[in-house]
Parts: sequence; C-alpha cells; structure tokens
Amino acid sequence: MMDNPLFTSAPMIVFTDLDGTLLDHNTYSFEPALSALGQIKKLNIPLIINSSKTRVEIIAMQKLLGICQPFIVENGAAVYWPADEQGVQWERKAFASSRCNVLTTIAQMRQENGYQVKGFADYSPEEIADITGLSLEQAALAATREFSEPLQWLGEEQQKQAFKQHLHERGFVAEQGGRFLTVMHGENINKGVAMRWLINCYEDSATMKTVALGDSPNDIAMLNEADIAVVVRSKKSDQLRIDTNQYVVRTNLEGPAGWQEAMGPLLVSI
Repeated sequence: MMDNPLFTSAPMIVFTDLDGTLLDHNTYSFEPALSALGQIKKLNIPLIINSSKTRVEIIAMQKLLGICQPFIVENGAAVYWPADEQGVQWERKAFASSRCNVLTTIAQMRQENGYQVKGFADYSPEEIADITGLSLEQAALAATREFSEPLQWLGEEQQKQAFKQHLHERGFVAEQGGRFLTVMHGENINKGVAMRWLINCYEDSATMKTVALGDSPNDIAMLNEADIAVVVRSKKSDQLRIDTNQYVVRTNLEGPAGWQEAMGPLLVSI
C-alpha cells in the first residue's frame, strides 16, 4: 500500500460520516458544503468517507463528489482503497465477519426471545426506499451489504437493551446510527479502529492533522481518534461525549450546512 500515491503525506486528512453529517438527513444533498469540498480538493486533502453505507453506495457517492479515495464501510467493518487511479479495482482490509453470521443469529434471537426487530434482509428495495427516503436505485445499493445488518427496533426500549446485551454476549457489535441499529460480528469493530488502521497507511502519519465529522452515537469512536472532532448538530448529537480530543467543535447548523460551518474556518488555517 505504501507504493500507492494515494498514501503520500498531506497536511490534513478529513474523515466524515455521510447521513446527517455531509448529507442532509432528509434530502441526502451535500450542496451546502460545496465550498469547503471544493477547497479540500484544491488543497489535495484526502477526504475519507467513514459511514454505515455499503461499498457500492460509497463508490457511487465518491463519483458524485468527484473523488477517488480510500473509504470505510458499514460502521468500520472494512477499509477499501483503489488499486488503480480510476477506481475500477479495489482492495480491502476486513475487520468484521460476513453478514450471513449476523442474519443467522438475529433470526435465532427473534425465534427464541421474541424480539421485535426487522432488518434490510426483511425488506424489498421498495420498502427500504420508503423507510429511508432513498430512491429505488439507491435503496437497491443500500441492500447490498457484505458485513452488517441495519435494524429497525419495533419493540419497547427496555427490550432493546436486553437485545443489545444478548448480541454482545454472542460476540456481536451493535452501533446506533441516525436511523438504524447496525449489527456486526467481530471483536473491537467500530469507525475509530478502521480509521486508525487507515491513518497508519499514510506516509508521515504521525505528523498529519486529522479531522473527523459526525452526528450520531456510532461516530463517537471515530471522533475520539481525531485531533479535531466536529460534532455536527442533529437530534442525537447532544448524546455525543467527546473527551479524548485536543479540540472539539460543535456546530450550530445541521447536516451539510454544519459541515461547511466547521470546515470553512479549519481550511483557512492550513
């Protein structure tokens, strides 16, 4: 990987969540952040998507953003990086086991404990589109999961905590995002672990300033790994307690407007 020109040193590296952070929670637009995105590209700063979304979703998003960079999928389940300049071929480092393990365990737990929960595997692309507000094409991409299963909890909150505890006892990780509880199988899997692994792939990684932007509880590990943590305002952002960073920014605006609010001043300081 060190021979890949993508991993040369840079003054700053930016890690960002998508839904509710760089993308509007309802419209999925990033237009309010275009100014900062343009400056990042001009300065050749790596923009690393670190999201609960799938590989094919993020590749499609990178095309919209006009970038070809490494990225982190499904809440830290794996890191992908392009093996060629066009992003036709991709290599990966997986931290989680396959999705089939997750689906098998969830089915067993529903049968044994009566947990009221439904995941993407239970829905058609049309239903996923209806739940998320995605287009039918985007919903089909969201359904192509390799490692994790996003769940809708339909029962009482007390049962949800028992469900999460039972998952933990079986070696699974459950991370709450803006819309879904995402379940994976494996030890010590989160956005922060994958982020740290990827940072170490860069030349002079020890001197690179890292920025991370997120809005939900599943972003905490990523935010705690960064030199500068940006908590983008959302319905769940008040739950985020960041205590290991040198510098923490909390935006007044939500979504991509908050992303621009934070990144504009940070980019001026470079």
